[in-house]
Amino acid sequence: MHGASISLERPVSRVLIIRPGQRIVAQGDAPGSVYLVHRGVVKLASVSWQGREATLALVGAGGMFGEQALLGFGGSAARHPPAWGTAPAATAVTEAQVSAIPVASLWDTALPALLGALAARLCDGAGSLERILHHEALPRLAGILADLAERFGVPGRGGIEIRMPLAQHDLASMAGTSRETTNRSLCALRAMGWVDKDRSLLMVLDLQALRRFAQDGP
Repeated sequence: MHGASISLERPVSRVLIIRPGQRIVAQGDAPGSVYLVHRGVVKLASVSWQGREATLALVGAGGMFGEQALLGFGGSAARHPPAWGTAPAATAVTEAQVSAIPVASLWDTALPALLGALAARLCDGAGSLERILHHEALPRLAGILADLAERFGVPGRGGIEIRMPLAQHDLASMAGTSRETTNRSLCALRAMGWVDKDRSLLMVLDLQALRRFAQDGP
């Protein structure tokens, strides 16, 4: 879930200030712009026909989303129609500052940085898929918490604080498990002394132990 920082050579963007919980892009929209996150956190999620939500990514400062707009640039959408799903919904988790960059302008001014951000997103997606295919729920949750601590954590007394309003159903959606399984896994990680939770505040107490467990499993 890492992001590549992108800057533009000339002001072509439309800057948006987004409130927590505000929808930026609806699922299935055909965006004409790529969105760059300057501040805050944006959640990308899709909802199945059965109504189950899956969190695909959390995009922080320096990251991007809306890359589906590139499929329509130069008629490539007709040559490469999407095989599964549609553009995910994008919703602000925290207050966010986002720039909407028209695809043509971005193509002209920031192609190298754009490719770097896309490569980072591909690596994140491959890592998430690997966790789902190779590990059970507990190591998957450990990896997710380690990623959140490294990307969004703030050093606190005794650990790294994850200061985001993440409910258990959000963690369950990210891990691809039920809320009950996520609750049991979180309790197990707390019993190991690696994480702690106080209401909505998550704290990682031993980042290295979480990372090793996520990679090697029990």
